[in-house]
Amino acid sequence: MLFDRNSIDLAEVLHVLDASSPSHRTARPAHQDSFTDFEYLRYFPHIRHFEGAHYLVESLDGLRHLPDDLVSLELGKTKKRFSLRAIEHLTNLRLLDLTRFTKDIEVVGTMTGLRALQFRSITLSDLAVLRPLQQLAAFNLIGGSTKDLDALPELGSLEALRLWQIRGLSDVSAVGRIATLRYLSLFELRQVTGLPSFAGCPMLEVISLNTMNGLTEIPPEVEALQWAASGKHPAQAHWNVK
Repeated sequence: MLFDRNSIDLAEVLHVLDASSPSHRTARPAHQDSFTDFEYLRYFPHIRHFEGAHYLVESLDGLRHLPDDLVSLELGKTKKRFSLRAIEHLTNLRLLDLTRFTKDIEVVGTMTGLRALQFRSITLSDLAVLRPLQQLAAFNLIGGSTKDLDALPELGSLEALRLWQIRGLSDVSAVGRIATLRYLSLFELRQVTGLPSFAGCPMLEVISLNTMNGLTEIPPEVEALQWAASGKHPAQAHWNVK
């Protein structure tokens, strides 16, 4: 996962990720490519965290064995495409990481306790599925495709946002309206030519840009920041706003 201590100061998220925590009971199977189902999970009724990356899996039915009080779940890429209905019982999740799962993506919107969410290689027309997630503090959108970020300012708790290598995305103006945003990372958004004003982000502390080579429009309040003193090009800058 890409939720790290240095970028996001979220006590609840870090507690979940902390291996020293008494509640850290994680199932992370070895030789994951050899599994074709998740039925072995019935032998682990008390796990709190599960990481499954079974590319050759034939069914997600075994995910029914995951306990209702599961805290974090990571599902890697599978050869076949499956519905997320297999995890709709996990309404107490705090962290969710999905790779290439799009069928019945609205299931994610029912997990209203989520604090951290990562979508990898997922194509969506917009991010409306996130609107019910009013406790979401960290969101990573890595790869895949979307053109519409307008749902993001409607999230009442979003503090950390990563937008990396997203095809079709040319307009990031919605980011400038996220009032709770503290950390922003943009990476290789090839069609983005301008950044919005961040006047609507009074809590913003860090803007990190990497391989944003198409940028030609940078708001004055950003352009005047530390990259100028360091001599770094805006496309490779890491700015401390406060």
